[in-house]
Formats: sequence, structure tokens, C-alpha cells
Amino acid sequence: MKKKIPVFLLCFIMGVGSLFPVQNIQADDKAIRIQNEKIAPGVEQALYQWNTSQGQIIFSVLKCDLTNPNLDLRVIAGQGTYTKRATVTQMASQTGAVAAINGDYFNTALQGAPLGPSVINGQLRSSSANLLGIFALGIDKNNTAYIGKMGFEGKITAPSGESFPIDGLNKTVYWYEPSHQESHSGTIQMYDDFWTSASRGHSTNSEALIDTNGKIEKISLGKTLAMAVPQGKKIIQFSGKAKEFITANFSEGDTMKLSYALTPAKDWKLVLGGHAMLVDGGQVVPYTRSLSAVGGVRARSAVGISKDGKTLFIVAAEGRTNRSIGSSLSTLSWFFVQLGADKALNLDGGGSTALISKRLGDAGLYQEIVPERYANERPVVNGLGVYNSLPKTNEVGGFELEGVSEMYLGETMSFGIKRAWDSNLHPLGKDIAVTFNKENALGSWYNNSFQAKKPGNLVIEATASNGITAKKTVKIKDFSDIVSVTTTLKTPLQLNQGLTVETIAYDQAKKAHKISPRVIEWSFEDLDAVYDTNTGKIIIKAFKAPWGVIKAKIGQKTSRITLENPNASLIKLLVNEPTYIKQGKRVAMDTAAIIQDGRTLVPLRFVVEEFKGEVNWNQEEKIVNATIKGHQFTLPINNTTIEVDGVQKKIDVPATVIKNYTYVPVRFISETIGLKIGYDNVSNTVLIAE
Repeated sequence: MKKKIPVFLLCFIMGVGSLFPVQNIQADDKAIRIQNEKIAPGVEQALYQWNTSQGQIIFSVLKCDLTNPNLDLRVIAGQGTYTKRATVTQMASQTGAVAAINGDYFNTALQGAPLGPSVINGQLRSSSANLLGIFALGIDKNNTAYIGKMGFEGKITAPSGESFPIDGLNKTVYWYEPSHQESHSGTIQMYDDFWTSASRGHSTNSEALIDTNGKIEKISLGKTLAMAVPQGKKIIQFSGKAKEFITANFSEGDTMKLSYALTPAKDWKLVLGGHAMLVDGGQVVPYTRSLSAVGGVRARSAVGISKDGKTLFIVAAEGRTNRSIGSSLSTLSWFFVQLGADKALNLDGGGSTALISKRLGDAGLYQEIVPERYANERPVVNGLGVYNSLPKTNEVGGFELEGVSEMYLGETMSFGIKRAWDSNLHPLGKDIAVTFNKENALGSWYNNSFQAKKPGNLVIEATASNGITAKKTVKIKDFSDIVSVTTTLKTPLQLNQGLTVETIAYDQAKKAHKISPRVIEWSFEDLDAVYDTNTGKIIIKAFKAPWGVIKAKIGQKTSRITLENPNASLIKLLVNEPTYIKQGKRVAMDTAAIIQDGRTLVPLRFVVEEFKGEVNWNQEEKIVNATIKGHQFTLPINNTTIEVDGVQKKIDVPATVIKNYTYVPVRFISETIGLKIGYDNVSNTVLIAE
């Protein structure tokens, strides 16, 4: 039993999807071109950004100059034939395309053939469907583009002169508009070897196999032939009145005359079916098809042409991604008007939308438009490809420099070839020989690396052997936006030996920048030390205290390296670890030193035991009385007023009890009893020396 699918459902399964609100785009809003380059003879690729009231839309555009004799455009079929679908990337890769976009609508539930007409390499591969408001793109052999209604005329003529119309070529089942007649009932449908599935139309229809001369090799009544169409031959499928005509006029071995063509009759180089018109006469036109399945805001594919038919615009709008909300049909129409299109045609969109290209100088294919919701590319039935028909040469036609666009004073960065292309726009790779112009007052070159020594705009210029040049501007920044600095000693400490120090500056984005020591302001505490400008190293001659500090200042930010005097007797108290180190040995503590309100607190027991003191605890008054190195301390808990040797003094942080341990500020206690206190922020260690 033949099932009739309602027209609205048929539209839904043809590669489109659910509804979204219509965008509110004002006519005076403009899309901004943010990228543009030539990728093939007569072909420019551009990226447009349109900031609308509902969000940003990204459009990728291929502008094709049809007057360029080296421009090569082709319709591509799936995996080379119909009924075998492929992604746009696969089609472009298999055919060597420089760029490609998905093409016609198709019924995703059936074998896989376009809804509309197609001409591939000058050969008719599918006919038009009998639907209202469906249009197509065609380019004739004079390289003039056409967008408009296309029909199909065909017939089979018997020896008697009687004829019967051929309804279509390589069509899946569909329903006419407005009559709703089923396409494969009572008609003749023709298939050639471009239809590679053994499944065609209805299995209960009759079929005949026709050779290249029109001779009938086999007739099967009441069922289809159990075969795909053999190479170079045709199969006609018929039922109803068409069956009556065939059986009345033909038998196996007879010859039939088949004639068929698209209308209007032109010498078509390529034809690609589409959906409804978006623009006509340079004006936005109402969409003539139902919006129940193709409306909303989403990814879109479309083509447009100039009034003289000599410019073709291939357009894809990215939809439902983080960077692009997608386009309504009305917004897409307005965009074509901005581009200068006289006519524009909607192609299959939504999950089918894909625009793939080889960017200038790149060998690989790139998704210019990310598939909806970051899904995988959908296999489709056909697409439109752009090709570079010129031969490859070894002559450099151009190249682009690779490297940062910003760097900091004192930073060293490498530059090279990002991509290169020959005189015919074919990729050359990165290994072309170039010479950098190394005369620059802002810094110094070391091979292909540049070290910035002065702020300003650095213009890097490189020249190929044939004189082709490329430039890159790099902004050399001062340290005004540096937010933090770290400095690390990269070699073991040895007196009177050059020490290698690495300084990293962090910008507001927390990106790290390695800064040359030659642009850093160095200073030293408790060290007899110098910075050697010749070697870029620091030489420590002697220590003036149990430890010393190297300071590295970059802009308004300073970092410190604390160096321990190897001849000093130090106690190293590890913050947040119940451990201290004395004479190279780790000693366990009951509880760890902590940092509170910017002050380091240590357990009082550690101070008393380490320096042979005594301590008494007055439970009623919550007062600690301690004797350490001959000094008398009275420390009320949680009170900033204490008593030292009978004299009251103020401290920033009072003694406190934490988890049954009494903590005291290490700096005040230690300095009061004649100890030297330091802090190494790299190792998070308190240094104590007698």
C-alpha cells in the first residue's frame, strides 16, 4: 500500500527543523566585514559579523567573479552519485575543492536525491519537482548565473508516433503542488546510472531496462527490477496509464525514443536546486513557501547573484553556537541586499548547513561555519564546490608571518612563516626561504627571534627570494598593566659565580611573559651583590646577614628571592606544617605556624622550648606569663596590650588560643628577645636567626 505523506511533514523531513522566534532586525542595521582574502582565482572569502538586538550572527561569504576565466565552480553529488550521501567536508576532500557549501533540500527518510534539478559537469542529473515556489541556481557555459524557476520536459515516443511524458529523472517519491498527486503513481519516472541504489520509487511499479541506444533489454511488470541501474543504461518505472502506454507500444527488444531537458533551455554548465527566493530585483521578497518547518532563527545556506549574472555570492550563516545565534529568513534576505545581490535563493539549512574552505596558503580544510549546536556535519546529497584549476608553481605568490601581535619590553619571541602560497594561490607550506629585515631600533634579532628593548610599534618585514614581502606589526608594551611578578633562581647558589635568574611577569589575563633580566631593575638587601650586564647573571660576593634578598622590579611590581647564608645557623619554620628545620634536620611540632590577618603566628610552646624558657598559664585571668632569654612577658589572651620587662607595649595581633594552643606573633616575640626574622614567600617559610 502506498502511503501519502502530508506536504507539511515532507517539508519537515527535508533537512530542516524546529521553530524559533523571528529576529527583529532594523533595515538600517549593517553587518561588518571582519575578514577578507582571496582563496582561488576570482574567489574572495569574507567573514561578516552582525550584532543584532538578539545577539551576534556570523556569516561566511564566498564572492565569485564569473568573468574570471580561471574560476571553476561545480555541483558535487554526495559520494560521486545520488543515493550515497556525504558531508560537505568529504565532498570537498574527495574532489579537491578549495571551498564548498551544502546544496539542495532532500527527503532524509528516502534514498538520498535532491528535491530540485541538478546539472553536474554539463550533464543533467536530476529533474525539477512539480512544486510551487521552488527555484534553482544555474550557470551557463558563458559563465552567466541565473536564479529562477526551472521546469522539466521529457517524453517517450513509440514507433507509431504516440508519446507519453517523462515525469522526472532520478526522483524520490513526493507529492505535486497544488494537486497533491503522488509522483510515482500513473507516471513514467526515469533513472540513470547516477542513481546507484537498487531501490527506486515503489517496489510494486513496473520497470524496463533501456540500453544506450534506446533498446529495451528487459521488462518487469508488477515489480521493480532487482538491480541498480547498470553503467550507461537507464531504467524507466511506470504504473497506471503509463503502464498501459508502455505495454501497448513496446516489447522487449523494441527501441524507444527518449527526449528530455530542463527549461529554460540553456547550455547549462551547472544547476543546483534550492527552495524559495529571498531577494528579487535587489529587494527583499516575502518567502513564498510555508515557514512551518523552515522558519525561526538558525543556521542558513543560500546563494545570490548580481544583476548582470557575473557575480555569485555563496553564503552560510552559523547558528545556535556560542558566537552566532543564527539567522531568520528575513535577516538573510537583508544581508544579501547589503552584499548587492539582485536575486538570492535559500538552500537547505539548519543541521545541513556547512561551509568548508582551504584558507589561503593552507592545505587542510577548515569549517568556516560551525555546525548547529556543535554537532557533527550532516551527510547531504549534494553541494556547490569552488576549485582552483590553475597549475601549481614553485614561485612564491605571497605569505603570512607567524608570531605574536603584542609583546612586553624584555620579552623574546620567535617569528616565522604561518602560511605561504604560489602565484596561482596553491599552498606552499611553511618552508619557503625568507630573509628578515633585522634593522630595528626597538630591540635585537637572534636568528628569527626578536628581543624587545624599547616600547613602540615594531614592524617586522620578511622578503622571499623573488622579492615578495610580508609585514607584521607587533606592539611592544611597557609594564603598566603587569599585575604580578615571580622570580626564581635557576642555578645553585655559589658565591662569586654567575647565577641565572628567571623572572616571569603576569598580565591582567594571567598570561605569563618571560622577561629578560636586562630590562629589570635589580636591588639587593643584606647582600654584597651585582647584576652583570654582560652575562645577564647575578653575582653574589658575600652575605651581610643570615640571609639576603634579591629584588626584581618590573614597572610597579616587585618580586623577591630570599637566599640563605650557608654559614648561618637558621631555624626554618614551615607555615601550615607542624614542622621546623634546624641545622638541616626536620623537627616535629604539636601544631603548625599560621598566618592570620597578615601576621605569622607561632605556637608559644615552640618559642619557649627552642630557647630554653619557662611559661605559666593563669587560667582564671587568661594570661600567659613567660620568661625567654632573660625577658619577662605578660600576654593577655586577645588583648593588643602586653607587658615586656614591666613595660606595657602595643602589638598588632594579640596572643590567641586556637585548638587549645596559645599562639603569639612571631616577629614581635622574636625581635624583642634579639632574634632576626625573615620570610621566604617562595617556600612559605619563616626564617629565624639568633
